[in-house]
Amino acid sequence: TLLAACFAFLGYFFSGWAVYAGFINHQMIYQDRLKDVILRPEAEFKISYMVVSCLVWAILIVFLFVKMNVKDWQKGALTGAIFGTLASISVGLAVASQFNHGSVHNTMWDAVGSGITSSIAGALAGWWLGRK
Repeated sequence: TLLAACFAFLGYFFSGWAVYAGFINHQMIYQDRLKDVILRPEAEFKISYMVVSCLVWAILIVFLFVKMNVKDWQKGALTGAIFGTLASISVGLAVASQFNHGSVHNTMWDAVGSGITSSIAGALAGWWLGRK
């Protein structure tokens, strides 16, 4: 299961980089007065925090897959997409309800990105857990 988490991490981290930096980030809308407060300048990006975040997500996916007996890439992709999308909507709406920088628009775009990246992580974890 440790290797399943490693595969899930790699898929989640690199697909996240491609999906968010390449597409989703350009769809996000930030209020001009908050943009500099919310987003770090690229030179100040904390890659170590992102690595740990992705690793924790991969471990959570593998833990759930073991409990749910997900052992193939198809079920892994579907389960990962559902879990990632719903988790993103839940957290995003909670943020939008409490903070001025949260928005339903950004929540929905984040849900798309999380669904895609969690699907890839889930497919890799399911494939590894089900190998013969």
